[in-house]
Amino acid sequence: GQASRFRSLGLLCWGGCLKRLQLPWPSKSSSTIIIEPDPEPELSAYEELESGLLNISDGEDDFFDARSEMSENDRLASKSSKVSRQSSRLEKAASKTTSGSTLSPETIEVSQRLESLLSIKKLCHSGKTSGSATSKDCKSMDVEVETLLQVAGAQMWLCHVKDGIDIGCSTVLVEGVTVTEVVEALHNPEERLRWDGGNFRTFEVVSAVNGPVQQDIVYCVMPAPGMLTDRDVLQDRWKVSLDDGGLAILLQSRLDNSLRPETSQRIRAFTHVSGYLICVTSDGSVEITAVSQTNLGGSIPAWVQSQGRRLAKSKLLPWARKLESHCQAVRQRKD
Repeated sequence: GQASRFRSLGLLCWGGCLKRLQLPWPSKSSSTIIIEPDPEPELSAYEELESGLLNISDGEDDFFDARSEMSENDRLASKSSKVSRQSSRLEKAASKTTSGSTLSPETIEVSQRLESLLSIKKLCHSGKTSGSATSKDCKSMDVEVETLLQVAGAQMWLCHVKDGIDIGCSTVLVEGVTVTEVVEALHNPEERLRWDGGNFRTFEVVSAVNGPVQQDIVYCVMPAPGMLTDRDVLQDRWKVSLDDGGLAILLQSRLDNSLRPETSQRIRAFTHVSGYLICVTSDGSVEITAVSQTNLGGSIPAWVQSQGRRLAKSKLLPWARKLESHCQAVRQRKD
């Protein structure tokens, strides 16, 4: 009946809301420390890392195609180079371990998530309609890319993954602001709610996490339209510096929900991988790329969630202009 049609429309419209979910980084600063891996790691270290690092893409497509023709020594040398580059990517955001002997499992895990986001961004920006990207566990996945929006200052894509949840990717440009101002607007709870508060009922940092990479745990409740049930997420979040001077914020749902147990009043969504890649372009604009692979849960099928992302494309440019205006207003108040 008519009520059923309204509920279906609500599903479609709300399916894209989580696309823009990026939670606030706590205002308390933390010291930056450097990871210094062994210059000549033992072979056993590579055996431990092999399943996690061999498939990380760093723009060198020929490396994996030619791997079968390498000698054993060549393969070990290539792995050593890969570990060094990965450590360099994280060194500004990672802690210095007392042993200083090898990369920690936490650092490797964060590195893998970062490479996943970077590979998805690279594929979408390439203009290809299909290709390979890297999953959060560093496995290659075949992706079909659907372009949803391509206008001045904003682009949006939907990446179709076989037998998996589709991945949303969008890029916007904001002018007259700095990376620091954008990060503050996106991650400071008070600032975020001032310009983007319609997407949250609850928005909080639950706990900081001591570890080799700057990390905390965040909890968010998102309002659902009509008679649909609100969704909530409990996520680990990491902050790392990029090689180009930019910043990455990485998020993934926690498997341990004890800090915020599930309740019958809400449905727990699950974020497979999500985050922001923020950098400065050659003309001085700030580029923000958001990547999100999230299952909204409940009875919403995957195809409806994908349709919701398509409908959300009209909200991307207004969202970017609100962010831009907020950052500029904050600067004027400070001046």
